[in-house]
Amino acid sequence: MYPETKKVVVGYPIRKAIEDIKPLTQDISCPKSLLVLGGSLGAQALDDLMFALAPKLKSRGIRVTHQCREENLERLKSRYGEIGVEAKVVTFIEDMADALTEAHLVVSRAGAGAVREIAAAHRPAIFVPLDPAKGHGMHQIENAELLVSDGVARMVLEGDQFHERFVSQFEECCNENTFQEMRDARAENVLSGAADRIAQGCLELIPESS
Repeated sequence: MYPETKKVVVGYPIRKAIEDIKPLTQDISCPKSLLVLGGSLGAQALDDLMFALAPKLKSRGIRVTHQCREENLERLKSRYGEIGVEAKVVTFIEDMADALTEAHLVVSRAGAGAVREIAAAHRPAIFVPLDPAKGHGMHQIENAELLVSDGVARMVLEGDQFHERFVSQFEECCNENTFQEMRDARAENVLSGAADRIAQGCLELIPESS
């Protein structure tokens, strides 16, 4: 372990384009744009979940941007098309700042980068962490709890009745009162400005030229 005098907590560096995203405005009283993030390779659990959830998205008039596994791309495109959901389905999101800007609600795994980008973008979220029972450890649950404790997010664990429990949380997040509370909450437990602190720390370690 490093001694306290030789370390500093700076937070997680976030691209400026994401840090510059404005909070949702007061006129957005319920989510009409959903962003689904499955991590770098997509997430089978989220792909199956959204396949089942498509009729509810249609009934609520919610459009979706869904980053999925490559092998599920055409299946999900067809599903959304058949149900009549306005959807953009991709295996990789080129411009995450743009995707987060357009989103009213995010459904995501809870990797360190995803949680902190969602926090920086001031977007309500439902996190589905990697399942610890499958050997993934507790780190994604701990990441998600940072925003859950601030009222910005909800968390649904995989396991028994996963779809039913998720739908319950999703419906609650679509409730106007709940959504507005999440929309207006702020992520107090996540440090911002990490890149500036890192740069400043590096400059302070460089000796002044004589």
